[in-house]
Amino acid sequence: MEVLLNTKLIAELIEKGDFSGVKEAMEKSMAEGSQTFEMDIARLIIDGTVDRKEGLSYADSPTNLQWRLQNSAAGLAAPEQEDGDEMDDEPSFTEITLDVKH
Repeated sequence: MEVLLNTKLIAELIEKGDFSGVKEAMEKSMAEGSQTFEMDIARLIIDGTVDRKEGLSYADSPTNLQWRLQNSAAGLAAPEQEDGDEMDDEPSFTEITLDVKH
């Protein structure tokens, strides 16, 4: 669920039609109590209510959700896998390899 609390900033952004700014304000928790869809999906995955793969498939931004899961205290543990399932080839924000050619 997504929750948007009306603040002066939110009202101004809506009045201007800056809807991407509204989402950014929610993500930065500028309005206490507001939450994005990805925040709630992350909570459901961490609680074990929703499977990680399913949550990622429904997220507005799977990349943002993946980052949130990898950077949350509960998300630092390796994701649970069902018996016999191999890990999907998901992007990792903790490992970066650069191949620089001159």
